[in-house]
Amino acid sequence: MTGKKIEFDLEEFVPLLLSNKQEGFRLIGERFLNAVMEKEFEAFIGAGKHERSKKRIDKALVSIIVEGYLKGISTRKVEGGFE
Repeated sequence: MTGKKIEFDLEEFVPLLLSNKQEGFRLIGERFLNAVMEKEFEAFIGAGKHERSKKRIDKALVSIIVEGYLKGISTRKVEGGFE
């Protein structure tokens, strides 16, 4: 994916669409939605993929902490490596 374009490899999708349309369209939809979510996340964080900035690191850390809290992960689980 480059810029605002989402690229699909026709050699990957055409045979799948010809043999199993439902699975082919599911995969296309999955790739499209993942690309959209990635762009939304980059906009939320304020930095692109693999871009290093203080803003991105701070927000990413806060996001991880909040997600862990919402999932009910205790400090004991964090120290134990989620085992």
